[in-house]
Amino acid sequence: MEKDMIIVLDNIFMPNQVKVFREALTPSMQEPSFFKYGATHTSSRMCNRILEKAHEHIDLTKSIGYEYWTQQNTKPAGRHQDKDEKAFSKGITRFPMCSIVYYLTVDSLVGGELVVNDVEISAVPNRLVIFKPGLEHFVRPFAGNRVSIAVNPWDTKLYK
Repeated sequence: MEKDMIIVLDNIFMPNQVKVFREALTPSMQEPSFFKYGATHTSSRMCNRILEKAHEHIDLTKSIGYEYWTQQNTKPAGRHQDKDEKAFSKGITRFPMCSIVYYLTVDSLVGGELVVNDVEISAVPNRLVIFKPGLEHFVRPFAGNRVSIAVNPWDTKLYK
């Protein structure tokens, strides 16, 4: 992945697949959970398809699993990096192979742009955003309906 790489892909899934994703969405997944590849959960099919699409653009062959969580009209967090939070609390900084955001639903949205390295990316339904590990990012305040899925692949186990 190049130094400041940000990939934005639109209309990556067919409408019937998006409908299936919406039906299987786990709304309570607002805190990251780690899953090994092959693990089954209510949104594993969606996560695997998102990772397959990302793998078409970046090499994820060394990934052993992924973190997954949803943001459903959640108040935006401040500027941050996706990282192994438990390791960071011990003074160790480790990043996922990349950060992936998929916009499942966007209705009547005002604001809510994802800002990565000062690049603003609008929330658009069925949009996939992939960016280099360690890049600081945040979401602008918004009004309306915004459901995003975060999937971060890891090539190492997370700190316990």
